Amino acid sequence: MTEVKVKKKDGSEEPLQLSKIEGAVKKAGGSVALAAETALEVGVWAKERAKQGVITTIELQRQVVGFVATKNSQVATAMQNFVKKAAEAKPQMPAVSIEEKPKEVLGAAAKAEEKVAGAVQQIVSKAAELKPSAPGTGATEKKEESDEEKQESTSEEKKE
Repeated sequence: MTEVKVKKKDGSEEPLQLSKIEGAVKKAGGSVALAAETALEVGVWAKERAKQGVITTIELQRQVVGFVATKNSQVATAMQNFVKKAAEAKPQMPAVSIEEKPKEVLGAAAKAEEKVAGAVQQIVSKAAELKPSAPGTGATEKKEESDEEKQESTSEEKKE
């Protein structure tokens, strides 16, 4: 099987390092034996669990703490507290609003919108100038032509 990778919160990936698991268990007050056993068990779990060879840091943290909790609840509690503190210490990425987008992007969007509006206006203007191609289509002729027709019909009525 290929090497298991850990997908970090920032999206980057790195190889699973069992030595990091051992170090975390020891820092939380676990014995060398508990650290080694945890790293071995979690390593086996990761190889079975990894989707396309990748697991997330959150999945890994949960598994480590879960395994340690079955052996030593105090060490597991210390690990959970460390994870909470680390999460609180890292500032969350603020949501980016449209006003914070680069000016170039907004400028390009505004220019594109202006071009589209201009093209639509040209189409509307051209459509208004067109005459119907066949009589009885329901479209109206230009005003000058309808006035001419009125004059012709009026003069014909006078002749009769």
